[in-house]
Amino acid sequence: VVTDLKDVISEKEKNWATFGIGPGHGVQMKSGRLIIPAYVYYFDSRTEPTSHAFTFYSDDEGSTWNVGEHIEDDSGCSTLYCNARSKSGHRVEALSSNSGEAFDKPSNAQKLIETCKGCQGSVLKIHYPDKGTWLLYSHPANKNERKNLGIYVNKTPSDLTQWNLNDTINNGPSGYSDLAECAKTEYIACLMECGDKTENEEIAFKLVKINDAVDSAQVDSRLSVGNA
Repeated sequence: VVTDLKDVISEKEKNWATFGIGPGHGVQMKSGRLIIPAYVYYFDSRTEPTSHAFTFYSDDEGSTWNVGEHIEDDSGCSTLYCNARSKSGHRVEALSSNSGEAFDKPSNAQKLIETCKGCQGSVLKIHYPDKGTWLLYSHPANKNERKNLGIYVNKTPSDLTQWNLNDTINNGPSGYSDLAECAKTEYIACLMECGDKTENEEIAFKLVKINDAVDSAQVDSRLSVGNA
């Protein structure tokens, strides 16, 4: 029997204005733990709704679920990485060393711009036996509107300042996206919202060679380096 998620969030949801799951897939830790990323906007009649990121996690193959702690900010052990939207003009990043039960205080990702009203992004881990683990990240590369979906690459995930911008994989209006590795192939897959006039006219699927996504990553001199 699979637990109804309302059973583990019922005490919290009374103050939730919006609740969503994203991106389009979760991850499984080496321990077997399943992690589902989620976000919620808290309703407060005195202020505008504020966004929080958190996780659902299961240690019994999805039969029962628990809710991880919210990531708070000022307004073999594996490390879990969270990348979330913000109102600062940049994405925020946070790390968890306890498999998603709680996250460290987030920091601004100065090299990952956020569109004016925010947009969902997607992160994918690629492991090379001879080069280690790299992170790929997809998101609109225009700070003013949801436009020009690009892929960023971080070849040193332990240093969150090392993101570099790749060429865009979709020119024009672009919205939500989700990255996945195609097992036993040289490709990654991207499922994305896009269109001719607006970013949500259609959902498109595109295959990108991993080497193309990684090797063409380049430093964008318009973006500053460092965490705030």
